[in-house]
Amino acid sequence: MPAGIYAVPFLGHIEAVAFIGSPDGKEMYKRSLNGQTQDAEQLGESLAEALIADGGGRILEELRK
Repeated sequence: MPAGIYAVPFLGHIEAVAFIGSPDGKEMYKRSLNGQTQDAEQLGESLAEALIADGGGRILEELRK
């Protein structure tokens, strides 16, 4: 399953881009968020929640079958 996150810290801030895609490549969901470096864990959790809500959760459910 294609999925990942890329984060770049810069002067106390962080920009993170995350994605999840279906194994066949027909569906792809991508989100990005900016925040403070000290909030990186929460930023990652927020990205995961957003991707799941966008449709990534359905992809994960299909893979569990």
